[in-house]
Amino acid sequence: MKHPNITITFIITVLLATFIHSPAAEPPWEEPSRPPKSLLFSAQYGWPTRYFSQKLYSNFNTFGINLSYEKECGRIPFPNGASLLESLLLEFRLMKIWGNNIPLYYDQVSGEKLAQARQQGREPTTNWDTYQIGLTPYYRMYYPITNTFRPYFELGAGLTWLLEELVENGTRWNFSLYSGVGTDFKLWDIPLYAFFRFEHFSNGMKLWSQMGIEEKRLIGPETMVIGLGFRVPLNY
Repeated sequence: MKHPNITITFIITVLLATFIHSPAAEPPWEEPSRPPKSLLFSAQYGWPTRYFSQKLYSNFNTFGINLSYEKECGRIPFPNGASLLESLLLEFRLMKIWGNNIPLYYDQVSGEKLAQARQQGREPTTNWDTYQIGLTPYYRMYYPITNTFRPYFELGAGLTWLLEELVENGTRWNFSLYSGVGTDFKLWDIPLYAFFRFEHFSNGMKLWSQMGIEEKRLIGPETMVIGLGFRVPLNY
C-alpha cells in the first residue's frame, strides 16, 4: 500500500471521534416506524493499488466529491435480538484523476511511442489530468449498535465517463466496481460517516469488439480510497 500512514491516521481519527461521542452512552438501536431516507455528501482521496488488473497503474491519485440518495429497505433479524439493516443507495460522483509517468503495457500506446520508449530503455508511460463522472447503485448492510453508531459493508457497480481517454484508442465510458467498509457516527450532534474502499474501473476488455464496435485498448486502474461525509435525513 502506497500511503499506509494516511490510512492509519484516518482510522485513528475516526476512532477517536467515535469515542468522543461514546456509543456506550446511548440507548440501543430501535427500528424506526418507516424506512428512513437520506442524502449523503462525501469527499474521498485515493491512491493506486492492484488486485484484479494485470498491471499496477502507479504514480496517480484521485479526489472525488460524492452525492448519494439512500433508502433503508429492511432488516435481517437474529435469534439473540440483534439484526442487520439493509439499504440501497444511488451515488453520483465527480472525480479528479491526475498523475505523471504512469506505466502502461506495450499494447496501450502507439507503435511510435512504444519504439521511442524501447529506444530509451524504459516501459511506455503517460500522464493523466482529467475528470470522471459516475453513477453507481450500492447495496449497504449495517450492523446498528446504536441509533447513531452503525458499522457497515457496501458493494456497488455502475458506469463512469471520462472527460479524456486515459490511453490512446481507449474509452471514455467505463464500468466501475466498488466495495468497502465504514461506519456512521455522530460528532457534536452532526451525523457523519467514514469509509475505506477498494475501487476498480475498466472498459471491459474485449466487450467492445464483441458488441460489434471497434476494439479498444484495455485500461483498468484500481485505487484504495478513504473518505468522510455527512448525512442529511429526509423526513417526509
